Amino acid sequence: MKELRKRITRSPLIETLRREIRALNPGQSVRLKGAAGSLPAFILTALFENSEQIFCIAPDNDHAEQLRDDCALLLGEQRIKYFGARPMHEAQVLDLKGSISQVDTLSTIIRDSHYVIVASAESVVQKLPAPAVVKSSLVELNAGHEHSFAGLLSRLQQLGFVRKEFVESYGDFAVRGGIVDVFPFSGENPVRLEFWGDSLESIREFDVLSQRSIRVLRSTTLLPSLRNGSEASNRGSGEHKGLDHSLFDYLSPNALVMLSSPSLVVAEIAELIEEGVEDIFNAEAIFGRAQKFALLIQSIVGDESIPEVPVQNDIDFQSSSQPSFNGSIRQLVEFQSTLFRQGFTVFLCSDTTQEADRLRELVEDVVTDPSSVDRLGKNLPGASDLHGEIDPKTQAPVSSMISEKLPVFLTETVHAGFVMHGEKLAVLTEHEIFGRMKRRGVEKRRRFKGFSQKELQQL
Repeated sequence: MKELRKRITRSPLIETLRREIRALNPGQSVRLKGAAGSLPAFILTALFENSEQIFCIAPDNDHAEQLRDDCALLLGEQRIKYFGARPMHEAQVLDLKGSISQVDTLSTIIRDSHYVIVASAESVVQKLPAPAVVKSSLVELNAGHEHSFAGLLSRLQQLGFVRKEFVESYGDFAVRGGIVDVFPFSGENPVRLEFWGDSLESIREFDVLSQRSIRVLRSTTLLPSLRNGSEASNRGSGEHKGLDHSLFDYLSPNALVMLSSPSLVVAEIAELIEEGVEDIFNAEAIFGRAQKFALLIQSIVGDESIPEVPVQNDIDFQSSSQPSFNGSIRQLVEFQSTLFRQGFTVFLCSDTTQEADRLRELVEDVVTDPSSVDRLGKNLPGASDLHGEIDPKTQAPVSSMISEKLPVFLTETVHAGFVMHGEKLAVLTEHEIFGRMKRRGVEKRRRFKGFSQKELQQL
């Protein structure tokens, strides 16, 4: 994947895009066109090398999560923050995933701005407490340091944590002698704080079901829910007025804002308002806040732009989506052979080593035994995009058309393949070849040890 990323990030179009963005003033935009499949993630990671912060707004949650996954694969999870949507309907009240991701994202970027932040239209319209409120709600603890034991218990109650005999869910805390168990609104597991008087002797993350320690921590930050933290701050100072800020208020002044298809974002927000969702920002308010930053507009439907935001230039990557092979390895080999004859480099991406090995075997079988295929089909995927090099009227034997050259097989994959015609580069994904969806998320699969608390909440 490093080789593929390097090939794209060093392309002349990326360099042109970098120069155009450096020249932007707040309230000006560059329009990105022809970025198909997962190519936008490669573009963002290339721009992140020279940016303090990038904030991406996708039309819906699916696109946002896919962009998050692709960026995390290319940049590493430690530099990607996903700003999920808090539940807006009664049927979603048990799903805390979005609320937890919001708390985690806000608390992180308050302390360190160097991140790619990904949000959907649904999440970016939600109102938030002021940055000062969130910052004042963070309870930072360090092992081996002095922290008031009584002061901590009082602070947890002020922030809306509920005292129980045992912690069971997010927002619970329990006290047994000098031990305080807290389930903050971040991560998957609660933490156990062991005090000797006012000295915090140790911090351990533990499993809520088995009560067994998972790992020892040198420090931890206890995070309340956004609403509880805001209400506690209002009671304490009276200086803040609840949830009346947006995610834009948390961004660095030098942040680059990428907006994917403004027309789809407008339609998504309009649908939320039509459903009766209250206390959210409308599209005009979101675009107005976005104008305080330099903007990169990904145009998906026509020549899209934001009202009153001048477009300084168009950068067209002239890429197309991965064609549909309907599970046919023959069609895949024919397509890549056409690309090879035009000087393309082809990358075949799979989720695992086993899948990559199996795909290699299938491709090699067709390449080494072309007699198993009669002739080129007339519906060669993508033939119309490749300047008509293959003429079905010639009825040339497959043995004379299939290249013996093999693609580069990768054991990591993005969500959607693409073909960059100008760069003579193709990225094809194994799951799309066989008509499957890529497994969501980039975390390594772990041996099953029971349901996590997050999974139980979602259930």
